[in-house]
Amino acid sequence: LPMKLRHKLLVPPVVAILFLLALGVLSATMMARQGLSMAALIKDRGGAMTLALTSAQGISQVHSAAYRLFHSIEVKTEEQVRAALDGYKAGIAKVIKDVTEFGQRDSLLPQERKRAEVLLPLLAKYQADIVQAVGLGQVDRVSGVGAMEAAEASYQEATKTFDALVDLQRELAADASTQGAADFRN
Repeated sequence: LPMKLRHKLLVPPVVAILFLLALGVLSATMMARQGLSMAALIKDRGGAMTLALTSAQGISQVHSAAYRLFHSIEVKTEEQVRAALDGYKAGIAKVIKDVTEFGQRDSLLPQERKRAEVLLPLLAKYQADIVQAVGLGQVDRVSGVGAMEAAEASYQEATKTFDALVDLQRELAADASTQGAADFRN
């Protein structure tokens, strides 16, 4: 074949192949960016949301169990009360551990870290209030009721802070999702 004819036959497919390769590289790059955004959304926001919800649920379970114990404390043996109290302490300790680990994440934003720092003393106070309420309830029901009201106030403050953390995580997840969609479009 003459040289000009060979060029005319080979150039269009080569140009098309190069164009398709460039398009493939661009698509792969965009998909990688999208994948990173989704991974961050799932790992950071999803993990934080799960932590906030499970911790709030854990503290609520302890609180409702403490109320159930408190209302039947007269018929419980010393060992049953001590076992229940140990269970409450373990439940609260798990929540404190989870919140502490959450607060130590490198990827946290300042407002997330602040909420974790606020939660830790609230949870410690709540634990002390529950222990005191159950202890007083064993000796004097009226004093125990007063102490349980203090535990209730500590519980309400902790759950308000957990709710604020959940709301913050929802907002941050929505922002991350929007950013992921924007990354995909760009």
